[in-house]
Amino acid sequence: MWLTTPETIEQILVERPLEPVSDDALAQSARDWQSRGVRVAPSDVLRNMPVVSIGQPETWTLQDFYSPSKLPRPIRTKLSQHYSCTL
Repeated sequence: MWLTTPETIEQILVERPLEPVSDDALAQSARDWQSRGVRVAPSDVLRNMPVVSIGQPETWTLQDFYSPSKLPRPIRTKLSQHYSCTL
């Protein structure tokens, strides 16, 4: 089974524009835009930062990928110890 990244985030935890770490970084970004021929003030750079979304993490169990007979013995032992403690 191959793990893939989703095309869209279904359960968004956080979504907001990136923020520069300092005023110097903001000024550097403005200079970078200006070096490409785009006249922009640092305040405009801040308003046009890309929006980043962080979604709910996805988790899988080892059993989703491997049958018990394919798991290495140390992992099978740890799993059996875990499940015997949680019962």
